[in-house]
Amino acid sequence: MNEEEGAELRQNYRVKLVVDGVERPLKPFLHNMLGGAAMGLVEALKDVNEPQHVVLEVERD
Repeated sequence: MNEEEGAELRQNYRVKLVVDGVERPLKPFLHNMLGGAAMGLVEALKDVNEPQHVVLEVERD
């Protein structure tokens, strides 16, 4: 795959990270890394097809 083909496959994501009520700024790399990881996991779920908006909340027990 050449660089142009790779750019076509790459997607940009807007990610909002809130830690203990404080929104944390993210660099573009982290938007794409976290967004891609979350979307990849969600798309792997049965009956989920190309979601546009995902909300994931994580809490420690």
